[in-house]
Amino acid sequence: MKDKNGNEIISLENWLQHFHEKDLIKREKEFLNDSYNQRIPLETIADFWNEFISSRLLDPEIVIHFNEELYKYMERPDAVFAIRAYSGKDSDNDSDKETRFRRGYYTETDDHYSFFYTDNSFAYYFYRMAYDGLYPSAEELFRCMTEHKFYYKFRIRGDYAKGKEDKYATIFPIGEKDPKVTSNYKLAHIYDQGQNYNFYGSIENREYFCDKYFPRGSLIDWKECSNNQYIRTLNIPECDKQKAKEWIKAQFLRFVSPMNYFLAPKGPQGAYNLFWPTESTISMDIGEDKNLLSYVQQKMHEIYGDYYNNFLDKIFIDQDTTKEDGTKKINIIYSSKTLYQEYSTPKKTKKSSPQINMDNISTAQKFSTYSYNGNVYNQRKLCLEIIKDYVRQNPNININQLKQVWNFKGMRQAILNENELSAEQIKRKRYNLDNSDKLFLIDNSVAVVSTQWTESKVDDFIEIAKKLGFVIQKNE
Repeated sequence: MKDKNGNEIISLENWLQHFHEKDLIKREKEFLNDSYNQRIPLETIADFWNEFISSRLLDPEIVIHFNEELYKYMERPDAVFAIRAYSGKDSDNDSDKETRFRRGYYTETDDHYSFFYTDNSFAYYFYRMAYDGLYPSAEELFRCMTEHKFYYKFRIRGDYAKGKEDKYATIFPIGEKDPKVTSNYKLAHIYDQGQNYNFYGSIENREYFCDKYFPRGSLIDWKECSNNQYIRTLNIPECDKQKAKEWIKAQFLRFVSPMNYFLAPKGPQGAYNLFWPTESTISMDIGEDKNLLSYVQQKMHEIYGDYYNNFLDKIFIDQDTTKEDGTKKINIIYSSKTLYQEYSTPKKTKKSSPQINMDNISTAQKFSTYSYNGNVYNQRKLCLEIIKDYVRQNPNININQLKQVWNFKGMRQAILNENELSAEQIKRKRYNLDNSDKLFLIDNSVAVVSTQWTESKVDDFIEIAKKLGFVIQKNE
């Protein structure tokens, strides 16, 4: 791999073997000193950009070099692509594997190229290379992909910690430690890898393309080959070959290009002590807030100019001329850990549970209620009941159509097919899983509705619902 001056620094294969070693990576950056003795307000999106994001951006020269090599790689007729899709939890249960798991499963198409399913950790490689000031050549990327030098998942990540092997997912190895940049920032997409592909005049999501061109298939489709490895052969109809190849290239570029990522603070769980007062209008998962993303997109245009427009064309983005100008109020605060706790946590008394005076403590969280159809609901129940009613009104709707209606930019997974849920989502009750709350659809899928609703997300949800004719009143 080379640096921005074209100097050969290290081979990609060697980097993949040693990226976790301190002498081959930049020292992890702690961007916010925990010694602040005052609360620092960030009033607008522009303030937040200047404080937390702009100085953490990648070197544009490296990113452009990186993209040019990706473009060359993707033009190879025999390239190997990664698709972020389907589940990948370790399991000994073949019935689970049949209905859910496909990550790490390798497919060869009759159009010369191959692909495998993976998770978000695969994208970390590419951002991490650029973060380290390096980019691979198209040739060495092809060599490492075809020789299966990349890990398709990492044992330390969630459900993979037990290290169980799936015999169908043995082409690419399992890594021990992922190539993350810093524990206090998340890698955030600028344009969602799973949504809003402007494809021949129609806006479609990843599930549409996977179902149409790169389906989950059945376990029996993967045949044992040499070295106890399993490979599926997929025949793509001649009439679909061009479009299938165009989409998988666009998806791969969205997925791995460092130009489509930025580092966003993890928020209250991280070391940065960000605090969202109740009057804040921005999502607590700030890396996915639609207003911040719109501003980041605008900034990328300013940094890269026409090159960025060309990139967006390659990833099938319908370029919106309406952009966030950075003046939107967000009212986020950061502070030292001590002040953060004092500012946000009411003191407990021994005699009774703490009582919070909502009028005097502006930072105490207030949960809104909503009137709908003669009943009063909290945020979670409101969204569930409206989606239930929508399905009753549209009994012939399938899972993909339902997702297209209710999965929006600020809540990309408001609805999932039950078989897409990870063990972590089930364990933490991230979705309504009582049988009475499940939606049994005409295509035999079972839709489940998220429980993870913030007030800003509900506001966006209500906008969609009102356009569909639902009458909802927010209670003061």
